[in-house]
Amino acid sequence: MRLSGRPVVRRNRSQRVMEGFLGRVREFSLPARLGILIGVGVVLYAGALIVAAISGEPLAMTAASLAAVICIVPMVVALLLTYLMRSPQLVLGSVVLGMMVRMGVPLAALLALKASGSPMIGAGTAYYFLAFYLPLLAVETVLSMPSRPPAAGIEE
Repeated sequence: MRLSGRPVVRRNRSQRVMEGFLGRVREFSLPARLGILIGVGVVLYAGALIVAAISGEPLAMTAASLAAVICIVPMVVALLLTYLMRSPQLVLGSVVLGMMVRMGVPLAALLALKASGSPMIGAGTAYYFLAFYLPLLAVETVLSMPSRPPAAGIEE
């Protein structure tokens, strides 16, 4: 069925829910986005500390803390960079720079720990890195979505 010359696009319920959720995320301010990212990081950190305490490994809490700092800080920096470089001319640069910070810092830190023969690797640091990195990557990717473009003829 056509209304005013445009085809009607039918969406299922899950598509409408996701569009509504992502639409709301696009309206969040930078402090709200940072708060969500840091909040998720703190929740993950609390869970990692519980797992570390149960494991009985002497360096497990230190390994969890190290992984938390090395994963949360680059994600926050990448979110800041993508927000600050949100103009259409800088989109490619913000994507590349954000990826370098988001992936490069944790990977370089993990490789440095492995190469130095640190006892932190034996305490499970690599597993804690994965426990922090993957969920934070998903959250930061959603939060990095640009704000809605201004309506035609209206400047921000």
